[in-house]
Amino acid sequence: MVDIRRTVQIWRCLGVSVHFFGAIRVDSFRPADEFNRDMDRLIREFKSTPFIEGQERVYVAGQIEFEQPRRGAERGIPLLLSVLQGLRDMSEQLGVACDLGYKLSSFRG
Repeated sequence: MVDIRRTVQIWRCLGVSVHFFGAIRVDSFRPADEFNRDMDRLIREFKSTPFIEGQERVYVAGQIEFEQPRRGAERGIPLLLSVLQGLRDMSEQLGVACDLGYKLSSFRG
């Protein structure tokens, strides 16, 4: 059997980031509405903390991913230059027009 505590200690000594993700049915332990009120309060307190220098807001776990579809719809989906180049090359090979709205040469240094 693996000694998970010892494994985590070793990983930490090696500088490895350790995370645990789990799902718990909260209403098995306490009323769900009470839990939700406490979580809402905790999130409000967390988001009211001062920002670190250079940041404009505080995020809670999953917030960035939750907001991503709206940002993508408003601003478009960001792609790496290598992906854009791959799309251009593939369109040339297939003889299909590929108008990305800008020139890739403007991204080269």
